[in-house]
Amino acid sequence: MNVKTAISKFIEASIKHREGIDQGDSRTANASYKKLYNSYVWLKENNHVSELVILLDHENEGVRCWAARYTLILNKEKAEKVLEELRSSLSHNVSFSAEMTLKEWEDGNLKF
Repeated sequence: MNVKTAISKFIEASIKHREGIDQGDSRTANASYKKLYNSYVWLKENNHVSELVILLDHENEGVRCWAARYTLILNKEKAEKVLEELRSSLSHNVSFSAEMTLKEWEDGNLKF
């Protein structure tokens, strides 16, 4: 895998994860989560997690939400801002995810 492939897989899996959640399809959501997490792990192990920062401006809310979660430690201000904006999303699943991510971050429960 290379950085471009890892980012592409992260984006695709983030989109599919949100679709799975929105449709109540746990099989798709879980499989997609594994793919996006594996992409994150590859980026982390190869010192390229910072590449996810560009996804904070992605057009898809699911991509922005996952990118914000994984970049909180790298770009706290921007990631928190994205999550705060997503808390008012029309998608209940996105707004809830953003809210819980911020809560867990503030409580010190997120580990990277």
